[in-house]
Amino acid sequence: MSASVVQSASREELRAGLKVVKGEHEGSGFERQPTGIYGFSYAPFNACPMFANQTYQVFEVHKRADGTKWVVMCVTPEDEALLLSDQEPIEITLYPEPWEKATKLIAFDTARVIKAKPASRTDGNYVRATLAKL
Repeated sequence: MSASVVQSASREELRAGLKVVKGEHEGSGFERQPTGIYGFSYAPFNACPMFANQTYQVFEVHKRADGTKWVVMCVTPEDEALLLSDQEPIEITLYPEPWEKATKLIAFDTARVIKAKPASRTDGNYVRATLAKL
């Protein structure tokens, strides 16, 4: 398994050691957040304002202890295989929640993102992204 991708059976496992964003930090962009937190955002690859409440089809974002930005997404088995492969660049479709065949829960370091299109706001609120290896 790549150090820039984590596969998981549950969001709780991925959140281990993190606390939900709260108080004066809620609504602030990722760069202004303390480390060791997670929250939810409609713009996971941009300014990324983070909120404590998980609403329908919102993206989960983690600011790890080392300050790196990770997102939790659902992917198809085919896109999961691409994420774990040595290929680069790769283009994959990411969903904030399970959608049709995209049921594999993963988290990855957003430093891998070369470019990402805005969320679709339809069909599972997917994002198409091009990623490199770290």
